[in-house]
Amino acid sequence: EQDSGEPPSLFVFINCSTRDLPVIESYV
Repeated sequence: EQDSGEPPSLFVFINCSTRDLPVIESYV
């Protein structure tokens, strides 16, 4: 589910889940 409308939300999600960076990268 990629919503090109709330980029900051993604950054916050990454910041909150920094230890799950690989998972986030896979999601992106």
